[in-house]
Amino acid sequence: MIAKKHDELDDPDMVRLYSFFTGEPDWRAGDPRIVEVADILERLMIRAVEAGEVGADGFDDQFVALMDSTMLESAPGAELVLAILKERGWRGWTRIERVPADRFNTEPPSS
Repeated sequence: MIAKKHDELDDPDMVRLYSFFTGEPDWRAGDPRIVEVADILERLMIRAVEAGEVGADGFDDQFVALMDSTMLESAPGAELVLAILKERGWRGWTRIERVPADRFNTEPPSS
């Protein structure tokens, strides 16, 4: 676990993401940090999917709902970040899922 944190501190996206949450994230609509956070989160999620690092998280649905609602209530910008990610095909905050699951398929759909 500690080694993973050290690796994260070598990742410019993670360092930038952590920097956003050092203070109170009280961002409102129109704040450019909202889109930047969504961009960073999406890059991190894509890398996790490509590395096979997503799947069962071990959390029950009630815990996930509690964590998601807590984040949404504590940070006004979180709802906007989630809306941007939803438009891009992601859902969830604590348990992030790809919708649709074939986002990474670059081949044209068969007719």
